[in-house]
Amino acid sequence: SNAVAVSGSARTVDLEHANATAISYYMHNGKKVAPFALESKFGSSGGEIIFVNSNGYYDALFKAPERFFMTLGRVASLLGLNFANYSKEVLPDKVTTGARFVGALRIVGHTNITSPSLLLPNVNPNVNPYTVDDISTSNSSITINGIDKKNNLNKNLLIENLTFSGPYRATIESTGFASLPSSVSQYDYIGISLPKRIDLTLKLLDKSGKAQFMITGSNATGKYRVPVSIGNKQEIRFHNIGPQDLFTDNQTIIMKSPVINATENITVNNLYIPVDESDINLKGLNASLHHSDNYITNYHNASRMQYVTYLNWIQTKGISEDKQIVVKLPGDISERAKIKGVIVPWQEVMVSTNGAILLLSVVSVTAIAIWRLGRLRPIMN
Repeated sequence: SNAVAVSGSARTVDLEHANATAISYYMHNGKKVAPFALESKFGSSGGEIIFVNSNGYYDALFKAPERFFMTLGRVASLLGLNFANYSKEVLPDKVTTGARFVGALRIVGHTNITSPSLLLPNVNPNVNPYTVDDISTSNSSITINGIDKKNNLNKNLLIENLTFSGPYRATIESTGFASLPSSVSQYDYIGISLPKRIDLTLKLLDKSGKAQFMITGSNATGKYRVPVSIGNKQEIRFHNIGPQDLFTDNQTIIMKSPVINATENITVNNLYIPVDESDINLKGLNASLHHSDNYITNYHNASRMQYVTYLNWIQTKGISEDKQIVVKLPGDISERAKIKGVIVPWQEVMVSTNGAILLLSVVSVTAIAIWRLGRLRPIMN
């Protein structure tokens, strides 16, 4: 049984739309008293919106956590979610977990980014549609303006209303400057600034996945607009796609928990890897980002937004920075604190016990070194 026994009161919910269905209920003495979860179908691809009337359950959990905490793992079954659709991420070999960075990740060179979901820039299709050099598909032939195009659509197309639905995997390839996170980031949907022209490949993972768009073209008889819908587990590649506006230097694409593979020149601000923290330059990076958060910091009598990005795992290679030997004195502070203007309390340090011991050690070592050099000096005839 999927029933969870809790005690308390539940909020009643009135159904005003026929397309919403109650899929689980709060029960009392065997009778339904209020819906726990409501399901509504969304879109033509079989999407679902589930509303959970969870206040009563979490109220009971708050009042008696020792009794009900272990029931949290059974909530998904009450919502009718299929556990088989959710698999644990398999980590690559020799990765580091628990990493994060504060600030920006900047890449100059080739970048490959993969994500299970993405949002394209919100452009006005009537003013600034997308332009694409060509569109190729994996195993279909698509009719455009009465002409059967085997696996490849017309060159230099304008496309509008480009939407993706269902399960898919999106891969972006770009060459040039890329950076993240941008100000439009929302938790695990991370905004990435990319060049204005990229290659986008969409792999539809099952029969419910679709890519839909409107093609605008022209021929000897004039302009035409053709709606296109691609499904059936195909792979679609949009080569050199971007907003038509030629004055735009970059575009921001939002990607859910992206996996980034980059080469050449990579700079990471305040990268924290367990046991180390620094600004570093890399020649190679392979990383899975989990989410990005923000916080307010004081800066020159004002405030500014800072971003901290957490990673599932990271692989790096070819750190291209000079390593320096740094002697830490008692009471010394980090290099980052010095940059921000924090003053080192030298006077307190030098009169402290640790400071006196350090001074005596330095004097003693120096005296011994001078005495030994004196004894080893050769006698001149």
